[in-house]
Amino acid sequence: MRARQAMLVAMLGLSGCATSMGAGSFVSVPTSIKNQQIAANLTGLVAHALPPAHTTVMLQPASGSAGKRFGTTLDAALRARGFGVSSHTGINVRYAVSPFDQSVLLRVWTNNEVLTRAYQPDKSGKLVPVSPITVGRAG
Repeated sequence: MRARQAMLVAMLGLSGCATSMGAGSFVSVPTSIKNQQIAANLTGLVAHALPPAHTTVMLQPASGSAGKRFGTTLDAALRARGFGVSSHTGINVRYAVSPFDQSVLLRVWTNNEVLTRAYQPDKSGKLVPVSPITVGRAG
């Protein structure tokens, strides 16, 4: 178990400087985890980088039906947290939701930063962090 956690932390540390992505966002949500839980945690990462109630974000949507459903949920979570959300102006925010082993890896690209954190469902099904937030420069 410790070896797996060490590998995860090492991978997260490298992901900030070595990862770039295209113009949009990516979503691959495991069916066992509710969109609302992922959106709440992703919103927390955005709030770590940008101040709510003072920031309008311009979300780069993910493609596909799963991406559109998740985008709607994320939009609502950001607004509930105090962010303005626009499709035309604001700080550009891209995101990725990816399954990793038995965890979910969340990444947020904003300004010149990429924030990454891994979460895992606990016994009750609630997502809990299993890594620290890593902050790197977006390439």
